[in-house]
Amino acid sequence: MNKFIKTTSVIFASLFLCLLSYKFCYLVAEKYFFDKLIYRKSIAHGYRLGLVEKNIYQKFRPLTNILFGQRIKNMVDLVSNKNIFTEKSYNIAIIGDSYIWGTGIKTNQRFAQILEKKLNKIKATKIITLGRPGDSILDYLYWYDLINNQKIKPNLFIFSMVENDAFIEPTSNRALIPKYKKIIDSCQQANPNTNIINLKNVDVYKLADDGYTKDQIDKIVNELQVKSLKNPTNICIFKKSLELLSNSQSIFFAADNYIINNSDGFNIMNKYLIASNKKILPSEIGKNIPKYSLYWNNNIDLYNSFKISPAEGHPNALANQMYADILFIEITSNPKWGFTK
Repeated sequence: MNKFIKTTSVIFASLFLCLLSYKFCYLVAEKYFFDKLIYRKSIAHGYRLGLVEKNIYQKFRPLTNILFGQRIKNMVDLVSNKNIFTEKSYNIAIIGDSYIWGTGIKTNQRFAQILEKKLNKIKATKIITLGRPGDSILDYLYWYDLINNQKIKPNLFIFSMVENDAFIEPTSNRALIPKYKKIIDSCQQANPNTNIINLKNVDVYKLADDGYTKDQIDKIVNELQVKSLKNPTNICIFKKSLELLSNSQSIFFAADNYIINNSDGFNIMNKYLIASNKKILPSEIGKNIPKYSLYWNNNIDLYNSFKISPAEGHPNALANQMYADILFIEITSNPKWGFTK
């Protein structure tokens, strides 16, 4: 009997040490040797990507929307004309791109899910997210128009603005819808000597094949973003679309501005938002929350602290938690949004 107990104890101790060693090696490898993006290319983390190409840039492969579960459900239901909201809850529609899609993080780590859970502790709340990676201001307008066709409309809109929102793809399916095509055509006619700038102006895959590093490619793309915010045709489309979005029950939220202060792109974009009577939620809210203020007070590298990894620049789980906390404070403390009625 004693021999059995001793043998069993040795087995369990060995298993425990093996698991402990595995966890330790996993954490060390993840932090110092392998970028998270290399192995987090899964549907669970919001990626629609196929095999790895050079320099971590990857090519798309077709995936059915249903595989993304809750991440895509709201959009599928809305396009199918299903009723989204009920009168029993406070309803919020968050519209944006990869930042609300949650590229690189799990569905339950997205700020929309975290915010919904926090608000539900006070009042029944339903939050839907409308947007996918690569969406632009025209896509935001598309989702805004679609949700406004619903019988029960949102109590609040949250628009997640990023610096590449002025990239316009004039041949996309949504850009060919008459209402949005009219916006594009009128801006092209008003600026006949300038072409629309979009990501097709730079082939990231070819640059990767030619030996450019990811940092070099990111720099090229970032410079293109700033150019799109200065291009007369892009800005015309951006401004016309922006003017059609609601001012009254809308929060405009610039996620990047909370971790990259006063970038050229943001300052230009913010100028057009202000001109349209749309005010970005101030970043000071995050700085005043104790668990995040230490990053500012101690001059910690904000961008690297709040992004997923060196190769994946999208906001990580900590950043999404901060976004949820910032929005929670605004929604529950500002009577304008009607949440505390």
